[in-house]
Amino acid sequence: MTETETITSPAAAETTSTLLLEALKRLCDTARHCDGRPLRQDLEQARKVIEQAEATAAKIAYLVIQEGGSSTEMYVHGFDTPEDADRYRLSCRDEGSYRTSDVIEVPELVAEHPDFWAVAEAIAGAATEVDYPDGDAPESDEDTDEGEEG
Repeated sequence: MTETETITSPAAAETTSTLLLEALKRLCDTARHCDGRPLRQDLEQARKVIEQAEATAAKIAYLVIQEGGSSTEMYVHGFDTPEDADRYRLSCRDEGSYRTSDVIEVPELVAEHPDFWAVAEAIAGAATEVDYPDGDAPESDEDTDEGEEG
């Protein structure tokens, strides 16, 4: 991984964190401030910060969008595990004949925002009503050229 790459998966984040922790451990044994004081305490604090960030970043919430009583009615449900989300999808199909989205992974930090679920439900509902502004489709080039003969 280069310095400019973005960590996009929990596995990559875990590998990166492990490498950083190993580097910190090596530094703890040898590094000193310019005045000779050991850096161990500062590096131990940095290690704790990295471990906290890793624990927070690695948590994932699982989201399923469920069709309601009409094809434009959408509900969003959250789960702690992908297995729970899959079981819910099967129950929607088997017990209510409701369609659902695939399971969507969402960083837990995002899912914990107080407005997240309402916003996610609004987006899901709006996606079923996509149209041109004012319901007017743009004129194509063919439409405008047909009536223009010179």
